[in-house]
Amino acid sequence: MCFFMMLLCFIFSSCAPMNGGNQEVAGAGTGALAGAVVGQMLGKSTEATLLGAAIGGALGYAVGWQIKSQARQVYTQQQTRQLVADTGGQKKVVQVRSESVEPKKQFKPGEKVTVRVTYIILDSQQQKVAVHEKKTLWFKGAQQAVFEDTTINRENGTWESSITFQLPSDVEKGDYQVRQDIYSGQTRDSANVQFSVI
Repeated sequence: MCFFMMLLCFIFSSCAPMNGGNQEVAGAGTGALAGAVVGQMLGKSTEATLLGAAIGGALGYAVGWQIKSQARQVYTQQQTRQLVADTGGQKKVVQVRSESVEPKKQFKPGEKVTVRVTYIILDSQQQKVAVHEKKTLWFKGAQQAVFEDTTINRENGTWESSITFQLPSDVEKGDYQVRQDIYSGQTRDSANVQFSVI
């Protein structure tokens, strides 16, 4: 336990924001002791590389998460309205369209996991919409870490949001869930993506 504490202290003291970006993503583990995932958004808030540590009481070990988060627009506003047969009458739409885990559903310790979520954001009153995305890791019914928690201005349309992370070599075997909550004002939707460590 002393070693874990020293590891966290080293990470917090040595990590610093990169490239002067204007978006910061923070994460935290839950349990007896909380760690953190610290990162800096790059470019126009579409990519992030994070390096940090999380300790979850339910996991019982230190985890060094290496995380890459990306987003891209896959359909324009007009294409999206045709996709959902929306004529613009609805004031705001936030809707998850698809979710997946790649390249498979079962992973071994040390392998990389990619989770993709495609969602629609439409607002008849605005060209750009403030969208809040929160990506969390769950295991045995308990939240273990916050991978990303940020608000980004999105153009109306369909967006693909993905996160890639490497499993620690000592990760506990079992069924995991990555949850992505998407908010815009009072409108929201969620995606829950399952994978297993064997």
